[in-house]
Amino acid sequence: MRAYSNWSQNLVRAKGNTVRGDIRESAILSAEVEATVSTEKYILIFDICSSSQIIEDLQNNERMDVWDDFLLDITKVMEEYIAESGIEALIYKFLGDGYILIVSKKHSDEILPLCYNIYNTLINRIKKLIEEFSNIEPNRIGITIGVDYGRLHQIGIRGKGEFVGKSINTAARLQASLKEKEHENKLLISKVVKNAICGPYKSDLYKSTTRQMRNLYGESKFYCYEIDLTMDLNDFLKSSDTGRIDDGKGVIKGSAVDS
Repeated sequence: MRAYSNWSQNLVRAKGNTVRGDIRESAILSAEVEATVSTEKYILIFDICSSSQIIEDLQNNERMDVWDDFLLDITKVMEEYIAESGIEALIYKFLGDGYILIVSKKHSDEILPLCYNIYNTLINRIKKLIEEFSNIEPNRIGITIGVDYGRLHQIGIRGKGEFVGKSINTAARLQASLKEKEHENKLLISKVVKNAICGPYKSDLYKSTTRQMRNLYGESKFYCYEIDLTMDLNDFLKSSDTGRIDDGKGVIKGSAVDS
């Protein structure tokens, strides 16, 4: 793991994004569009469950400042986690009720701990927000996450680095398919992602399932794997001598417990 001080020397903040290592937002000076750069990455998309309900209620109570503070808080924690873990990752886009993260292919072993960290960061905070400031009982509480891996093209448009690629669409479809009550706090990963990141874990961690994505894959079934984020990731490590993974703050990465 790289020291935090070394990481901070390489930190670039570009238009609100956190950029690390070889994932950098394109520096566009004058041209509106520049040549694309192809690269293979993990794409992680997460959504805050029932956010529309919560936001509407806070708007009616004129307490959107609470939502602003909540988003700023979880963004800061994600930035700190990425920094301290030494992951080459970009918090690429804010979607209004979630984020797109792009992670270097050399950090396969960090994808699951990152997903669990996002869950741990968010779950108690959103429950506290609802309890203290909301008058509703949301249909679902927590997050849903979709992850895929593939080739992305980075292109500069009007001074901003943008990514396009089938894998972004696939990750978005995986996340969006987690729409039922029983899907709250679930992670859905493609088969290629499962093969790349789940090696250290027992097969009990994930459940095989399929999705239909006609616009992307026609009539073929898309095989994917569902993971329950409320479970303790460390309980599924294959080797007992691997040890629990501590993030340096006394929080176990991948644990279902948020300190």
